[in-house]
Amino acid sequence: MLADLKLFLPSVPALPALPDLPTFLAVLKRARLFISGDTGPLHFAAGLGVPTIGLFGPSPAGKWAPLGKEHRALQADKCACGGNTSVCLSPSPCMAAISPEAVLRLLRDGSFSSKGASAG
Repeated sequence: MLADLKLFLPSVPALPALPDLPTFLAVLKRARLFISGDTGPLHFAAGLGVPTIGLFGPSPAGKWAPLGKEHRALQADKCACGGNTSVCLSPSPCMAAISPEAVLRLLRDGSFSSKGASAG
């Protein structure tokens, strides 16, 4: 999915693999925006005050998405899991239902700044 999004926004930097958690957190703290699936790094970013776009497949965004006006969430539609489980049970992965175009729309529609974003 990152490769697909980079086709639309080739100049946007993507975070490379980092050697350890303290280095990762230090780099993450400097981000203007963090886009991730519902994983630990998404919640680390939110905890550090970095605006986020969370991508939710089988787990419910309404229950697990970071709270606040600087955080947005995209829930996979048309998933057999229904967004109410922690593990995708569908033969077609739920996360595949979130298109790069949907993420791009959030980026364009939101007013993400260096440390803030509008709610959606």
